[in-house]
Amino acid sequence: SDELVSTFHNETLRALRQRLSGLNSTGLFHSVGTTIRQLLSPGRATVILLGRLPESYRNAVVSLLTRLVMAERSEAAFAEKRLELDPELTRDTRNELESMLQKSIPRTVVFLDEAQTFLAPGSSSGARDLFTRLVKEGRNMGLSAVIATQQPSAIDSRILSQVETFIAHQLVTETDIRAVRDNLK
Repeated sequence: SDELVSTFHNETLRALRQRLSGLNSTGLFHSVGTTIRQLLSPGRATVILLGRLPESYRNAVVSLLTRLVMAERSEAAFAEKRLELDPELTRDTRNELESMLQKSIPRTVVFLDEAQTFLAPGSSSGARDLFTRLVKEGRNMGLSAVIATQQPSAIDSRILSQVETFIAHQLVTETDIRAVRDNLK
């Protein structure tokens, strides 16, 4: 795209094209992409394995998916609230909102394993910032989050402060024990 051409050096773009062409021969890509609505359909669990990707790619995927899920559910939650609370909706508007809800992603629970990889305190990352927003505002949109980690002390305190239920197995380091104890309600 013109945006990429003006932002990146020609050699970088050439290397990217070459890498993507090589990956294309594996059947990884399809001419039509998978929509967020296809990934998150009612009654279906979607598992996305990112373990073999470099950290920067994992962060990009988590950021992108979190952003898409929040945007979709934000619109759906607004429509749900209008349908419930606005008695003066016209029939056409009501039908339009109901149709939009039928096409939207359902209320969703996002599970994030090895959360310390994405949600560590310190320097800002897109994945951590968006996931922090998800745990703080997600309930309003019909989103819940479950995070799993072997290192509770390695999770940003803004996220731990939102934890409603802790399930802690044996913790051996004092910092991890303290992280859980300090955030108990």
